Amino acid sequence: MVDPALEELIQRVNLFLQRWDRLYALVKKIQKAKQAETAEARELGEIRVFVARSYQPLAAEIGKTVDKDDHVLDILSDIRDAESIAELSDMQWRKFDYTWNEAVVTLNQHLGLLEARQRELARISPWDLRLARLKSNPWLIYGLPAAAVLLILILAGVPGKLLQALQDLAGVR
Repeated sequence: MVDPALEELIQRVNLFLQRWDRLYALVKKIQKAKQAETAEARELGEIRVFVARSYQPLAAEIGKTVDKDDHVLDILSDIRDAESIAELSDMQWRKFDYTWNEAVVTLNQHLGLLEARQRELARISPWDLRLARLKSNPWLIYGLPAAAVLLILILAGVPGKLLQALQDLAGVR
């Protein structure tokens, strides 16, 4: 069985991780060169916007709690532009590097859980799913036994005997 919502979420996490990797590569390159080309500066801005807009909703969807110890969005304020990256102190660089690595590990951990769920769902055949739905259908749970009892009563002639008994009581012949 394929869950389209799960598939889409996995794609979004993968896209986020790709952009997150690219952000790290850009920051490292700019920090080392102490300057950035115009295209790099523009790409850095686009990735910062993407991360700022998508991190918290994505984290919530995958079950990751975003609390005061989660500094992913904090580091975006440290790397506002190429100049601020070039001016990063060693301590700020270590903070960026640590936070980036922590986010990669956590997101990959959650991605692994999502992919495990995807594999688990892939093992469920459509026939098994239909059968499970049938087993939980209240019409079948209660209606089928009632119909079976009614059929047995009809075959045993109970309705005819009951009708005859009622007619005898009423005095109708």
